Amino acid sequence: MELRDRTVMILGGSGLVGHAVARRLLAAAPQRIVLVALFESEARATAQALEPYRGGSGVDVEWGDVFLPASLARLERGSIMLNADHRQLVIHDLLSELTDEVLHRSFLYQLLLKYRPDAVVDSINTATAFAYQDIVQSALGLLALAAEGKLDREAVERHVLVLTTPQLIRHVQILVEALKGAGTKAYVKIGTSGTGGMGFNIPYTHSEERPSRTLLAK
Repeated sequence: MELRDRTVMILGGSGLVGHAVARRLLAAAPQRIVLVALFESEARATAQALEPYRGGSGVDVEWGDVFLPASLARLERGSIMLNADHRQLVIHDLLSELTDEVLHRSFLYQLLLKYRPDAVVDSINTATAFAYQDIVQSALGLLALAAEGKLDREAVERHVLVLTTPQLIRHVQILVEALKGAGTKAYVKIGTSGTGGMGFNIPYTHSEERPSRTLLAK
């Protein structure tokens, strides 16, 4: 795909992979690249580091959690877990039917419709983002509360929010609709885990003689 004078969005743009991708893309003289990162400081630092390579291309930055509604995307996940209204909004948008209302609330959907990129390079380590929410510990905590007769709605909601499969399904659904709505012509996912470096190689690639269940969940 010819990238000259086009807009390219890089999800996970502040990581090592995203930074390397951005440098290569800038050599193709796009009109602009959009770096999307979890934290503002990292997004701006990456944009600054790319300054010597950008030529006439613009570099825009956005930050927040692309797996959440836009209104919550810049909050820490811990604070979302502690707030009943926040938990219920995320659960609703996670488990309900994929309506226009749910789509338009999504931070990822809003980003793609705002910039309408010609191409998207997704370098987010999605497996890590979900696996490190640690569903095993959450399940053990839920069972302990049940055994003590202290299981309540909050505990159930907190557990629902770390279930991996619903998050992956909803993310893909939103991503597909957002790419179509934005008129994006190319989407490239960079697999940084779960595609070669995992499995039986874990003890060698992650320095773990006995891989943890959290790591294996990736």
